[in-house]
Amino acid sequence: MIRIPTLVLCVILLLSNPVATLHKFNLFVNTALFLLFSKDKKWKQPPEDPASVMSLAKQDNIETKTIYFVRHGESTWNDTFNRGDRSLASFLIHFFPNLIYSLITEFYFFISGQETESWFYDSPLSTKGISQAISLRNFLRNVRDGNETVSVTPAERKAVQVLLGEGGNKDSSKLVSSNLRRAIMTMAIAFQDRLDTEFDTEEKGKVWAMTDLQEVSFNPDALCITPQGAKIIPSFADKEIVKQTKLNTAKLYDEHISTNEFHVGNKELGSNGLKRIQSFSANIFTESFQDKDTIICAGHSLWFRSFFRTYLPYSSTHIAKKKKIVNGGVVSFNLTKVMVADKEDRYFIDPASIQVIYAGF
Repeated sequence: MIRIPTLVLCVILLLSNPVATLHKFNLFVNTALFLLFSKDKKWKQPPEDPASVMSLAKQDNIETKTIYFVRHGESTWNDTFNRGDRSLASFLIHFFPNLIYSLITEFYFFISGQETESWFYDSPLSTKGISQAISLRNFLRNVRDGNETVSVTPAERKAVQVLLGEGGNKDSSKLVSSNLRRAIMTMAIAFQDRLDTEFDTEEKGKVWAMTDLQEVSFNPDALCITPQGAKIIPSFADKEIVKQTKLNTAKLYDEHISTNEFHVGNKELGSNGLKRIQSFSANIFTESFQDKDTIICAGHSLWFRSFFRTYLPYSSTHIAKKKKIVNGGVVSFNLTKVMVADKEDRYFIDPASIQVIYAGF
């Protein structure tokens, strides 16, 4: 008896805000297109072994940068569909209740006209993901402050100085992030102390959003909701972030997340992860990064793993090629560019340069 009145009410709500309804419909269509036609995870391994590139290296044709990979905290999509660190029994017991909850939430966003809110599309940080980003921030603080309960090596302590832009490292490093909201907010939370001290400067207080860093996946959580050149669109998770961290997310989005240069909107349907990996590698050696020895990247597990598989020697059995960086984990390494006459630049990761800073694989 209540089905027809409920259906009529839903139709009325949808028609009362046609712009939001159309926007949501476009998101659903885009999701379907990527699920059906995307080749984002399919490409052939480049034939040239990165190890062979180093035989061409000379003093005047190489350039090296230190890269830090920071994996985002768990997302709402992860919370619904991924086991994570839960036991198999716990995941299976809670799967259907969690799925029903997420679907109801998504339906509520739809009928209430909240056109940019989504549990699945460009999924934001979950409550657990926020806690993981806070844990990384606390680790950086404790190392900086010399907390004796945190045991780190001298190399790890130096890395933390670089991440926080301290000890003369502020001007030589640049913060970049995937254009997906969970990555941007992980960086904003984890590096809050660095950003707080840089908010008064135009360049140093910016996090540069990059489409190149967008996750390797055809699922809706890996699709970007923010149009090219637009300000990053907030999510329902922001209220919890503000509550727990006191981070001024409104100011962050308006003034300190740059989408002007490297964010070109959602990845193209005909693209794939390798193309974005190669584009990122080329971009960080351009004029826009010429005075930056260190690039600190917030991003995603499959993209990071694909990056290691692309530029580590093919014979390498390093764990980075097999396992994902954990949520909230930080890993650093050196990326070397070799310029070869009349050919495209080549890139190489020395396995010995890979260092786990926090949490790891």
